[in-house]
Amino acid sequence: MRVKAAFEVPTKDLGPCIEIRRGISWSLDMERELPSEKTWPVIRIPNVQEVLDTTDLVHLAGIPLGAAQVHKATKDWTIMVGSNGNPERVGNAVFIREDEGYLFASFLVGITPADATDLDPAYLYRYINSPAIQQAITDSVAGTTGLKNISLKELAKLPLPDISISEQCRIAEILDTVDEAIRTTERLIDKLKAIKTGLLHDLLTRGIDENGRLREDSAYSEQHAVGELGVWTGGGTPSKQHTAFWQGGDIPWVTPKDMVSSWIDDAQQHITMEGVRAASLSVHQPGDVAVVFRSGILRHTFPVSAGRVPFVVNQDLKVLHPGDHVDSRYAFHALCALGRRVIQIAVKAGTTVESVDLRTFLAFDLYLPDIHEQQRIVCLLDEADECIFASETKLEKLFFLKQGLMHDLLTGKVRVPIDEEGDDE
Repeated sequence: MRVKAAFEVPTKDLGPCIEIRRGISWSLDMERELPSEKTWPVIRIPNVQEVLDTTDLVHLAGIPLGAAQVHKATKDWTIMVGSNGNPERVGNAVFIREDEGYLFASFLVGITPADATDLDPAYLYRYINSPAIQQAITDSVAGTTGLKNISLKELAKLPLPDISISEQCRIAEILDTVDEAIRTTERLIDKLKAIKTGLLHDLLTRGIDENGRLREDSAYSEQHAVGELGVWTGGGTPSKQHTAFWQGGDIPWVTPKDMVSSWIDDAQQHITMEGVRAASLSVHQPGDVAVVFRSGILRHTFPVSAGRVPFVVNQDLKVLHPGDHVDSRYAFHALCALGRRVIQIAVKAGTTVESVDLRTFLAFDLYLPDIHEQQRIVCLLDEADECIFASETKLEKLFFLKQGLMHDLLTGKVRVPIDEEGDDE
């Protein structure tokens, strides 16, 4: 098994340093829907995620105690995907931190240190889960059919850094600390998004007065149809046969694939002004709001993005140019708030992909106060978005830090200082 990363410390073969076990097989009549004193919970491939996901365990009856002990996912074991149709899934691993009585299924492989005084279990998990080792496992999977299998023979040949147990433990602790920071930030983002959802509902159904306080009752008297927000236009696709419409173009041509954030700053493809004229497209301006009208994503999401640069769209999008009585950011937030209603009521299944029924969509009503109240509402919602964005930016930096640390620490490029008293070498 070839590892592309260059190790900067001495290495040894992984095989002699670990114990390997295969998972358990069973028949369908042994499965039970609910746990009991006579069943064993079993970890399967879907449970192997970034961390162990125990939301959908299978419970087995009739497993002899001896067989259960052999296939048990006990504390300090790393459980890996051993077989899967997706080669990139093979080798994905979770770490068992506590004894919970789980067994693991036959398509999984368990490994643990043969000698915990020489190889730290948490370090072993970090090593297996490092990008370089995961890539090496993906590159080496075997199988001529749709099912790809890990090669235990090749796994045993992996180069394991030959460093002290003290340094291994310290590396695992450092990566655990980063993971905890990631989980804390993810929880904060979820909380901020929940707060934003509640704020969005309250502000766009009750409004706020001149003092910034929510009004007592829902403001039904200020309801207006989506079609009254401004002018709605569609898009199109210039002929791909004419290079003059595309080559050297600098105008973002937005498709559903580009609708991945709140803002339109660029697109995967660009067209020229000649292409704009040939397809009779409108060049939309910063502040205009685009929504996806035709895409498979509409099964679960209604993407809304506001332009920060001039842009055009293809035929799968609609764009709102807000009227003078509508703040563009207010229009963006109001359309975001309609997402669930659009999916439940206006999305229709087509012969190929889902689409939004235009007449139903334009008839949706929403709270539209005077422009000054709109701007007060926008200030509050934008502040909430800024908090979410700041936390998401922090999360991206933490993921980047983790990737860098995994490479540097697990290849020996960066050594962890160990106190003399704590070093067992």
